[in-house]
Amino acid sequence: MNKNKAGFSLAEVLFLILIVGISVTILMPIFTQVKESSGVSDISRDCILTDKGDTSKKTCIGVIDSIRAGQKSKYNTLLYFVDKGEPQSKYATGVLYEACVQGAGLACDYFLDKCANGSCGNFRSLISQDYHPTTTKGDSYKNRLVQGVTYLKERIERYCKKNMEEVVAEILKTCKKKGKDSLACHIDEYKCSSDDVNFIIDRCNEGSDMYCKLGYEKEYNRTCKQIKNVYDSPKNGKYRLTYGINKGQHYEAYCVMNDDLDIDTGNTGGWTLALKADGNSSIFQYKSHYWENTNDFQRNEVNLDQTEHKSLAFTNVPFDQITLRLVTETTAKTCKKYKSCSSTAGVKCKLNKKVTGKNCAMTTTIRFSLPKDNSLPDASTYPEAYNSLLSLFSGGFYSIADDRKFWLNVVPGSKLDKVHYSIGINAMTDNIDEAECDLAAVRIGVAAAGKKNDNKECKDKWIYDPKTGIFTVHENTKKDGACACAFNNIMSFTGIGGFSNETDLTAGNYYREKDIRSFGYIFVR
Repeated sequence: MNKNKAGFSLAEVLFLILIVGISVTILMPIFTQVKESSGVSDISRDCILTDKGDTSKKTCIGVIDSIRAGQKSKYNTLLYFVDKGEPQSKYATGVLYEACVQGAGLACDYFLDKCANGSCGNFRSLISQDYHPTTTKGDSYKNRLVQGVTYLKERIERYCKKNMEEVVAEILKTCKKKGKDSLACHIDEYKCSSDDVNFIIDRCNEGSDMYCKLGYEKEYNRTCKQIKNVYDSPKNGKYRLTYGINKGQHYEAYCVMNDDLDIDTGNTGGWTLALKADGNSSIFQYKSHYWENTNDFQRNEVNLDQTEHKSLAFTNVPFDQITLRLVTETTAKTCKKYKSCSSTAGVKCKLNKKVTGKNCAMTTTIRFSLPKDNSLPDASTYPEAYNSLLSLFSGGFYSIADDRKFWLNVVPGSKLDKVHYSIGINAMTDNIDEAECDLAAVRIGVAAAGKKNDNKECKDKWIYDPKTGIFTVHENTKKDGACACAFNNIMSFTGIGGFSNETDLTAGNYYREKDIRSFGYIFVR
């Protein structure tokens, strides 16, 4: 037996273990750094494999915090599990989703990139979140959430500038579906929706100031005609039209899109309703301030019923065509006499009659065009006189359709003196050569009066009370002492505005005035 054989004593073994332990402790951060630099993170692995992506657990919270701080190893490890298959893929995607919500740019970019490549499922969910931006900073979950949403908004705007088709499409789709409070609706609309005309108009119609402004700048929705020209299959009804110094102020107007108001068969549409007025009312008399100011009247009555209304379209819509529609209640017997309203003076017209028993509602639709000013550099530019109805009616007399027979057929039962009448915009009988006929005034249509009678005792003693409005031709005579000043062959038919009176004077000359009331609509295009 060899008693000199060498070996380790217990003390030596214990010392060796101590040295190895110290070495491992010293080298562990180095090993960890090497492992981390290779893209492997134990904490991310534990978050997925042990805690199953539960973002309320300490490991997953640590992963999210690290990704928010820009540590790519935690992020890369999650990407590894995303591609690993279920259920690890589901867990890892959930952690990335939460990291984006809490402001982790790496995680947000992941979902943006996925959507840009045609896979927008989680991205759609992200941009559906309610958007409540704040400048508050802190570490609370609520503040992280807000910071994340704000970050995502900023990051999406960068992608929108690249006009990435899939991302843009999802933003528009989500905004339209989720509404104005969703993150998607607060993306930079100038970059993300510049090519989606329908979407811009729809969002403006829903009340978005941003999209109304964009529609104004692109000249999509200043008039019903513009909407008709750019929108896919527009329907008749209410639309928001834009105007104003701020290039995005808007108001509701009624647009006739799918027909041409009974005049043509071209089905062109694009008419803007500017005014509705009742012949039984004095609201729109000739001297009413509504004809020459920017005020609207009963702005919510945006429809085609018989409730008076003046739209802001009266002030803000340029045009070169006017359509006037008169609805006149009369008898079936009178209605049968009227079969045509053709004109030789460049005015289009159509009669529609609805007979119920002994009553008849006759609708007369009249259209005329105003010439463009070809003297201006741009031949399509309208003269200042009709850049709007306001500017037109604030101007002087404008002659239209001097066709006596035509106007006699406009309203059933009307009569018209063969000489003493004036037809046009702001028509007055002082537009007639005979100064003695300075009696009547209408905003659009016929102003007419008969001659003074030859009763010398009544000469220059007549007293008149103009009754005015659209298609209002009505003059009232009064006795002066024992003499009645009367006028022969007075035409009196009332459209918008006007007063009722039927007179049978036996003193002096005999005549009968006819006061026929209509409800009128003015459309422009």
